[in-house]
Amino acid sequence: MATASFSVVTRQQVLGALKATGSKDPDVLYAAKQELLEPVKPLKFIGLWAYVTGGLTTLLILTAIIGIPLLFFGWWTRRRARTNIETIESAFNEYMNSLGLKAAQVA
Repeated sequence: MATASFSVVTRQQVLGALKATGSKDPDVLYAAKQELLEPVKPLKFIGLWAYVTGGLTTLLILTAIIGIPLLFFGWWTRRRARTNIETIESAFNEYMNSLGLKAAQVA
């Protein structure tokens, strides 16, 4: 199981990882993209957990001091996950286009 990565994924990191494969095989590049996505995907579930937990704890006035920060943490986590996934997907498509391959062929 991969650990969740809260760091920001940059376009350069994605392109570097794809180039580091040393391959133009779409399957190898797709596998590299999946490895990049693996630590980002749990962030979506962590954010959802924080939303639900924060919402439930905010219902009780005494525990709202915990619930409100959890709601903000859930929002921030899901936004970070969405941004990282969009960056990885767009950089992957850009790299595939630069090789003259279509990303849709891989899926």
